[in-house]
Amino acid sequence: MPAPRQGKIIGITVFDIYGNILSGASVLVTIDTGSKTKTTGTDGKTTINLYDIGAWTAGDSATITASKTGEGSKTETLVLDSAGGQKINITLEEEEVYEKQEPDADYVPIRKVILIDYAGDDINHSNPLPVKTIDSLNLFDNPETEWTITRSDGQPDEELVTIRGVSYKRTFTYNSDGVMIKRSRWIKQ
Repeated sequence: MPAPRQGKIIGITVFDIYGNILSGASVLVTIDTGSKTKTTGTDGKTTINLYDIGAWTAGDSATITASKTGEGSKTETLVLDSAGGQKINITLEEEEVYEKQEPDADYVPIRKVILIDYAGDDINHSNPLPVKTIDSLNLFDNPETEWTITRSDGQPDEELVTIRGVSYKRTFTYNSDGVMIKRSRWIKQ
């Protein structure tokens, strides 16, 4: 005679790869006798009652897969105990977004280039490029500004600024009425 089905609530909270709660994630819970899928709410949480899936006993394992398109996925295993509800937090992992396809007459493969660090590890969200940012350059209120003015109306022909020892220049163009109609981009000198 099979064991009677028992109810057991599993509370699942899903986080994105940055550790933020993730609403709208699909959560699949699988035990030997079946599976059930639910979606996380705005709080990143959902619950699944094993009674809705099938019979289980303490010591059985539940496989829990959380995923969201464009966010990643992660599969965890939870050993079921005989006590009341159990909770699990799942933080998604970045997933490969490219699928390898064999070339054919209508398909030209794209060469995928993945940056790696000196240790040979892929550059990704959890292993970012070692980029150091500096204070933003202020090209407008810089005290080291030089103006070249040769026009009779006093309008500038060009502007030269020096920031941290590096000079940048832009030029100005005017129409026949003396109205500025174009300002070039800053060009490093």
